[in-house]
Amino acid sequence: MSADVEELELLRDATRGFLERHHQPAAVRAQLEGPRTLDRDAWRRAAEMGWIAAAVPELGGGVAQLAAIAPELGRATFPGPFLGCATAATLLSGATGARAAELLGALGDGTRTAALAVDAGSAEPGAAASVALDDGGRLSGELAVLADADVADVLLVPRATGLAHAVAADAPGVSVRPARGLDLTRRVATVTFDGTPAGPGLGLADGALRRALAVGATLAVADALGAAERLLELTVDYVGQRIAFGRPIGSYQAVKHKCADMLCWVDGTRVAVDAAAAALDGPDADAADAAVSVAKAYGADACARVAGEALQLHGGVAFTWEHDLHLLLRRIKADEVLFGDIARHERRLAARI
Repeated sequence: MSADVEELELLRDATRGFLERHHQPAAVRAQLEGPRTLDRDAWRRAAEMGWIAAAVPELGGGVAQLAAIAPELGRATFPGPFLGCATAATLLSGATGARAAELLGALGDGTRTAALAVDAGSAEPGAAASVALDDGGRLSGELAVLADADVADVLLVPRATGLAHAVAADAPGVSVRPARGLDLTRRVATVTFDGTPAGPGLGLADGALRRALAVGATLAVADALGAAERLLELTVDYVGQRIAFGRPIGSYQAVKHKCADMLCWVDGTRVAVDAAAAALDGPDADAADAAVSVAKAYGADACARVAGEALQLHGGVAFTWEHDLHLLLRRIKADEVLFGDIARHERRLAARI
């Protein structure tokens, strides 16, 4: 193994160990029925692990590191604002000025949280145009399906002109309406700007928004990968213990075939995620876009297939509220639509062909 691969494995192990020590499944379930709350102390401890700093190349970070962290969060159904903060930090790493550096530092040490104010169902930089800036420097418009906006301190509003505005979530004219979506472990929100003072703009490097959206898509499918890995583990364990007609159901050939298919889908998604992360860390933005769309189009579908087979092989127990399977399944289905769904990324690949 190369040193880089060894470092990524150490990062995965450290992340999993941290989650086992500080993140208990009961804490997730306690928030399923009500609004999500953010444990600030816990989030700062997570940030000290370098989770958000990994989004900043100048600090030695890279997408490969983010993509090593994200699956561990998915398998643990971690409710923290990793996706929102990581994509915001990616955008800020391509911004200039003292304000951008200050915000990036606050995100890196966990003292502040942020969300990218672009409809997370989109994978296109043109989505930034849906919020208008008038001559008086005020923002107006509405964005739906913002990842982690419900616990964000700052909303980063990118502009098609190559600028971004950092707007406090409690600024005048800002309305954040959390939605109870399919994924109960995280929340998305609709954000409305109604004459909100934009403040000075942060200059963005060429391609900064494009890269932030690509990183978001990669981390969404990486999160789903972790959930799918956990579902495979739960399923293999269950079919080895469930007895039918005097023998474990896992001994039947049809069940073995299904488990083998699940393993192939998980392994294929892992390869696609690693390839997308490597491409994003490389110099060719067009090649990176293609690799990200392949990962999202294939991986989102593959992980959904894993979830479906896990549900079937668990039988009736999987439909009970007490079982964790449905939390993982919901997480995978939510990841499927964040930062561009399967159809959108397939269209992007078709257009390239």
